[in-house]
Amino acid sequence: MLGIKGRGPWWSKGDGDALIGVFADGFSKVIAATAIMTYTIKVPGEIIYKNILPSIGLTIFGLNLLFTLYARYLNYKEGRDDNVALPTGLHATRVFTWLFAIMLPVYIGTGDGVLAWKVGVVANLISSVIFIITGYASDWLQKTIPAPALFGTLAGGAVAFLGVNILSKMFNTPIVAFVALFALLIPYMAKIETKIPGPVISIILGTVAAWVMGVKNVDGLKASMANATIQLPKLTLDVFSFDYGALTPYLAIVLIFTIHGAINSLMGIKQAHSVNDNIDAKNSILVIGLVNIISCLFGNPFPLGVFWGHNTWKELKAGSGYSLAVGAIYAILCFSGLVAIVNGLVPAEATLPMLLFIALSSTTQVFNVTDVKYYGVLTLTIVLSLMEIMLSKVMGAVKATAKIVGGPVPTLELLEKGGVDSFGYFYLGNGALFISIIWASIVIYIIDKDWKKATIASLAGALFTFFGMIHSANPGVMVNMPLVICYVVLGVIMTMFKIKGGCNE
Repeated sequence: MLGIKGRGPWWSKGDGDALIGVFADGFSKVIAATAIMTYTIKVPGEIIYKNILPSIGLTIFGLNLLFTLYARYLNYKEGRDDNVALPTGLHATRVFTWLFAIMLPVYIGTGDGVLAWKVGVVANLISSVIFIITGYASDWLQKTIPAPALFGTLAGGAVAFLGVNILSKMFNTPIVAFVALFALLIPYMAKIETKIPGPVISIILGTVAAWVMGVKNVDGLKASMANATIQLPKLTLDVFSFDYGALTPYLAIVLIFTIHGAINSLMGIKQAHSVNDNIDAKNSILVIGLVNIISCLFGNPFPLGVFWGHNTWKELKAGSGYSLAVGAIYAILCFSGLVAIVNGLVPAEATLPMLLFIALSSTTQVFNVTDVKYYGVLTLTIVLSLMEIMLSKVMGAVKATAKIVGGPVPTLELLEKGGVDSFGYFYLGNGALFISIIWASIVIYIIDKDWKKATIASLAGALFTFFGMIHSANPGVMVNMPLVICYVVLGVIMTMFKIKGGCNE
């Protein structure tokens, strides 16, 4: 095989397997996101095919090129020829959280797909900065926030945003959704080995069902081919011009899921360390964050991260070549407009089961790595996350109804009289992810009888409430003072337990 002495071959024995696995896993997200933006969020095709997809192609190619060269540099530095390039790409959980928990609510609230895209891009920019900071502060962060609180909130978010939302969207066309869903669940849940990746099988069978049922047709395919033109990346600075008040309600989602994404990426890098590939973790996080910032300037709304599976590709004797090949294929598909043809062939409902599976596997993983004594805490975080979805659904339905009948949007008091628990959804749905972390932390410290930390967590809840970051639709000062007092009183009670000698430090 060809290669520079001391840097390893450009193409190794296992690079073909790694190419198929990493590309199929990553590009299926692009297909799904394209379909969702087109049919659900109504982002104009001109923006998708002239801005978003070229920016993704540029980003993935650039990032994979850097990690290809880095693997070869490590080979040169260490006198080896078997370092594997770090598998990277669009981070699944955050991509679909962006779509369903940020961009879709913006579209539902405004009817503006362009604004939804702009909010997604700026959210991605903010996420990139947080990603870098979290990468460098991960040790401190993991000591400050109990792991079950952080990952329980992740599980709750996955169930709410990737579970409830996905199922409701999927079954707009129930037969296609049913076929695609069980085509994915059967091999994964039964652990049946297949040569073709499960998501690909699901998409193929769901697509066949869609064409048989008439959900997809030749006319739609012909229309989609109009977007199949060569488009190169271009700076899109006007994406940053909009009222940033549209982004404010989603900052908690950005923060929570970015912290998880950074920690998840660090765990992926630890997999590399476990097979003696000495990848610098913090610098890798820095590179991913900086590349993502650059991608935002070209209109990319979706965050990047490290894929898990480095140890698998190492066992298969992959090297660095697969990474460069993945990046090149992304660039060709995204620059050429071929994704438009795929979008005309594949229905959104055939791609959505993959997202539901991500929710199921993420939640299962959280329970697997959590001590059984904290299972009640995990359940609490899921319930709190569902409150945010309930608030979104109720208020979305109320606003839509008011618009249809041409009347005013009912107040919370009127909704309460009509049998809707509107105040409960309002107080627990606004800032639900922050509430989840704070409440989970308090309960975890109570379980551990660590009254000092329980006091601190209670006072943190008071502070967040005081400034309207939780239990309120908008930030402010001296917001919801009765609830502030409740948190303070809870902190006093925790302190009294400590004084009485119940501390377990």
